Amino acid sequence: LLEKAVDLMPDHVPSVAHYARCLADNKQYLPAQGMFLRAVELGYDGWSLEGYAAMLCDYGTLLEDMKGDVKGAAEAYDHALRLLPTSTGACWRRAQLAWLWEEDAERAEG
Repeated sequence: LLEKAVDLMPDHVPSVAHYARCLADNKQYLPAQGMFLRAVELGYDGWSLEGYAAMLCDYGTLLEDMKGDVKGAAEAYDHALRLLPTSTGACWRRAQLAWLWEEDAERAEG
């Protein structure tokens, strides 16, 4: 159904973002990444800041899970926080990344 919505309204950010999330939930990571990138490129187009920030968090999580791309994930979370500093999802995920970086640095030293 979401695929049909994206076909009918290819520039509708919420539809593209929700479709990306469904693809990711079904472990179709490469198509999901393409849809997330499309949503990011379309930008905040009058969609709620909360919805757009949540989409950026979902994209960051996909980058972490799919590719271990911690830097890309951090950029997605930071983008969400610049748009909506009160985004609890972005704050939480970004804090987790910072903690993991510290833990990795301590292991490398010891």
